[in-house]
Amino acid sequence: MNSAQLCGLWLLAASSVLPLAASLASAHPELLEAPLTQISQLEEISKFRSGAGHDFSYDASFPFGASDSTEPPSSMKHYLAPLPAYSGDRVTIPVYAPLAGVITRVTEETNGAIVNKRVEIVSTEDPSYLLILFHIDLNEAYPQILEDWPIEFWPSHQEDDDSYVTTTVAPGDLLGYADMRTGHDFSEVRTNNSFAQRCEPRAHDLA
Repeated sequence: MNSAQLCGLWLLAASSVLPLAASLASAHPELLEAPLTQISQLEEISKFRSGAGHDFSYDASFPFGASDSTEPPSSMKHYLAPLPAYSGDRVTIPVYAPLAGVITRVTEETNGAIVNKRVEIVSTEDPSYLLILFHIDLNEAYPQILEDWPIEFWPSHQEDDDSYVTTTVAPGDLLGYADMRTGHDFSEVRTNNSFAQRCEPRAHDLA
């Protein structure tokens, strides 16, 4: 599968977050213009709504999961698992912006002493679409904290970083590198590390 086909796969998978009737009634725009990473470095990719990683079933007290109670137990992400030769650090696997957009939120992800970023990018072409990237060692040109979750949801809330160059990204821009220093969610059901991405209509994002 070449990079153009793979990007198409990521985008088409986003249609499944809409009600079935809505998915049949309208096609999603072709927003992705560049591969998310070096495809040759990947061993496998989980399916959207797979059993890999976190269960994002609906929970009224948890605003980051499925949008309604009809969602079965499943993951709301894709997990991209690299070949073993490319695991173990945070300087090997590049993460590129696959679309034109604006970074609207950057928060911290922690695993013990290891800290990396969760990055949200809103599409410039269609702002109703939001791309979310997890476990990224983010380039310092971009804000390291931006619009962190409200303290009532996130007790470790941090104030915005004000020493960055830009929040605008173009297709193919290097955002940073996947943090592969420890296993992430996909490694709970497989034996290798992974990083994750999610592309969905923004209506399902926390307002």
